[in-house]
Amino acid sequence: MKEAIIVDKDGFYLEPTLVDDHVSGVFPLSELSGSRDYTTGSQIDTSLEIFEAYQVAISVPPGLYKPRFDFEAGEWTEGLSPEEIDTLRSKSQPQTIEHMARGLPKDALSLESRATVSQDDYVLQLMFDLQQRINDQSNRIADLEYHINQLKENA
Repeated sequence: MKEAIIVDKDGFYLEPTLVDDHVSGVFPLSELSGSRDYTTGSQIDTSLEIFEAYQVAISVPPGLYKPRFDFEAGEWTEGLSPEEIDTLRSKSQPQTIEHMARGLPKDALSLESRATVSQDDYVLQLMFDLQQRINDQSNRIADLEYHINQLKENA
């Protein structure tokens, strides 16, 4: 088994999936009539195929901030503009204690306590982000289990 990527109709990375080692290329993913509506949980009663995503069995190269598959070129590209990347890079640069202290009033917390508060906020944000990822993965697992059960029932 190897990793493939599910992308939206514009080629933007949605989530990883597993495919057989021999699978290569790009394949449309469709929902058939009787599929589940994930927003309401109800069944969709239409006989049309709805193409909303693609499975890309081509490795994503390292270093992309927002991977986007270019269907015409058949390769992964950067989905962010150079300006958006610069903004991300400037936000991710750690600030020194002296830099943070410049914006503080004279009667503000000491530099040491300010650094501790900043670290605590950072850790809390990391914990929140991790919980969000866990929740997203749990939802994906539930969706996969649902589809597996549907395939078993139709077999």
